[in-house]
Amino acid sequence: MTARRVLPISLLLVVGTLSSFAGGPVYSRYGFGDIVWFGSGRAAGLGGLGYGLRGEGFLNLANPAGLSGLRQTRFDGSFFYTSTTSEAGGASSPYSQAGLQSLSFGIPIDTARGITLLLSTNPYSQIGYAVTRRDEQRGVVSNQEFYGRGGLSELSLGLSYAPDRSFFVGFKASYLYGRVRQYTRIDFENASFTDDVIERSSFHSGFLLTLGVLWEPSSTTFGIRLPRDFSIGVALSLPTSTTVEQDAVFGVLDTVLTNHGTASVPLRFGLGTAFRFADRYVVAADVALQDWSGSTYLGASVPDLRNSIRMSAGIEALPRLNDLSVFQRIAYRLGAGYHQTSVSVNGTGIDEMFVTGGVAVPIGPNARLNIALQYGVRGTTSNGLQRDSYLRLNVGLTGSELWFVNFEED
Repeated sequence: MTARRVLPISLLLVVGTLSSFAGGPVYSRYGFGDIVWFGSGRAAGLGGLGYGLRGEGFLNLANPAGLSGLRQTRFDGSFFYTSTTSEAGGASSPYSQAGLQSLSFGIPIDTARGITLLLSTNPYSQIGYAVTRRDEQRGVVSNQEFYGRGGLSELSLGLSYAPDRSFFVGFKASYLYGRVRQYTRIDFENASFTDDVIERSSFHSGFLLTLGVLWEPSSTTFGIRLPRDFSIGVALSLPTSTTVEQDAVFGVLDTVLTNHGTASVPLRFGLGTAFRFADRYVVAADVALQDWSGSTYLGASVPDLRNSIRMSAGIEALPRLNDLSVFQRIAYRLGAGYHQTSVSVNGTGIDEMFVTGGVAVPIGPNARLNIALQYGVRGTTSNGLQRDSYLRLNVGLTGSELWFVNFEED
């Protein structure tokens, strides 16, 4: 009876460090899952950047200082669909996921002072994998199933302000919350061993503060001649932690364990620049750093995590709104990027490369349909690891309306 109980628990410890799976985007099982990089429906077609962007009709979720250019109340809502093919050990498996990408409102309070209020909700991280594996430990063969679902969501309130005509600041206060469910089933081929089921359910909650600045210098600053319509922005998401309430059910032991503690969220630093030329084209580039290597969860260090570095660049052809040709009134976007993800398995870093493209199609006087595609490859099949190839579709609607109009009294 003792052997039947101890072996499944020891196998669970082995499962916690598995590096070889037979399907599903399994890298989302590490840390908080796949961190979502989404600055707006516009930014999705530009490689997901946004730290240095600002505009009259742009809801910037990456850098709150970029909200200061808004001139009309703005709505932006989008959904995503991702199709992933995972390869490992000569086999491949498909996986798909869909859901709400973002819902946000920007309300200009005082356009002369750049005061804009932001209300938004969007995913902070996503976990979604379904994996099967055949394993042998000490001559005991088992069939194992792993399933994970959930992630963290972000509910935000932001505000921007313009101290002068070329310098802008902002902040975004976010409530992080969400539940992560992870399921493991182990079936032994030898009937003398007891099959096991382990279920974990963890609820996270906490607060996150992001500070942003954005500068649009004059053509000559500190004796340096700068390009026309040049901008540079910085955003800092301060380190924080979430409160964790975890229930773990061990089927073979008929036991429920409850843990309470915290999970750390490290500092994120983002830097971006953009400039407009020929009155129609915008070129932009971003870099973002977030060191997860010192992360803790319920008082223990988290293995297989490292420093995350994400770099991206994009170009946009702005629409000619008064042109008779429908093709001239569409905005066209291209982007590409490299992501050193936060995951490192058995000393092998999991990296990602991607390209993006998108359009913004006018569907009314002040409304546009944003469509963006992103294709990327993450990971490697070397060292018994897994490579994910994915195609992500973002579809969103954005529109404007004039609020807070002052009328003269008779």
